[in-house]
Amino acid sequence: MKHTLSYALYAFFLPLLPWLKRQAHHVRRDALRLPDAIGQAEPPSNGAPYFLHLGESTVTGVGVEHIHDGFTAQLAQQLQQRHQQSIAWQHYGITGITANGLLKKLSENDAALPALSEQPPALLIITLGVNDTTGMTSNRRWQTALEALVQRVANEQTHVVFTQIPPMHAFPALPSPLNWFLGLRAWQLDQQLRQACARHGWQYLAMTGALEPQWMAADGYHPNAQGYRRWAEDAAARLHWSPSSDSPVPSNTTNDRAAL
Repeated sequence: MKHTLSYALYAFFLPLLPWLKRQAHHVRRDALRLPDAIGQAEPPSNGAPYFLHLGESTVTGVGVEHIHDGFTAQLAQQLQQRHQQSIAWQHYGITGITANGLLKKLSENDAALPALSEQPPALLIITLGVNDTTGMTSNRRWQTALEALVQRVANEQTHVVFTQIPPMHAFPALPSPLNWFLGLRAWQLDQQLRQACARHGWQYLAMTGALEPQWMAADGYHPNAQGYRRWAEDAAARLHWSPSSDSPVPSNTTNDRAAL
């Protein structure tokens, strides 16, 4: 009911469309564009279990200088401390990419993830949604792309995790009312993501704290090193996966909740 009623809120934004378009133009023109982080993960040894992180600019480490200060490497470090064993990781992200765009890139370039030719990841984490929000991806196209991505990369033994689409109304870089318009659409796509996770048995991982101003990079759009570290600490504590397990740990995929 709440999800259905959210679409009625677009009536409020209709008179504001010219203003929203101007704000979006100004944000695109004036936004500080930070580079991807430098560095790469070490490829996993043959046959060794590893976790793979796919997605958009937070996967490429925008907001920090080196990839080892980004979310993926920080999560690997947290998991190693928790489980007292080495954990190999890989990441593949493209700044500005949508879910369907990422699927197309992976389908066109088998060499993008050489580890996949050896074996699927034991843990797959997917972080997408900001660019699908700004691109106004339809609900159906969004869910279809998510399902196809998992089918492309995972197998039945892979523990699949989707991170929450961040509440974009809280992005310091977005002026009002554009932030509320995009925040609404992000929330709607996130509801679709929750439903997909519940339907397929994937784990949904809510974000907490990483969008506080002190944890944001200079662009007001991405976490800084402290933000990525706090996000990784929180994710590691709530991740229903153990590197020593032969199969995913059963989980309640919708127990993490974040309000708009």
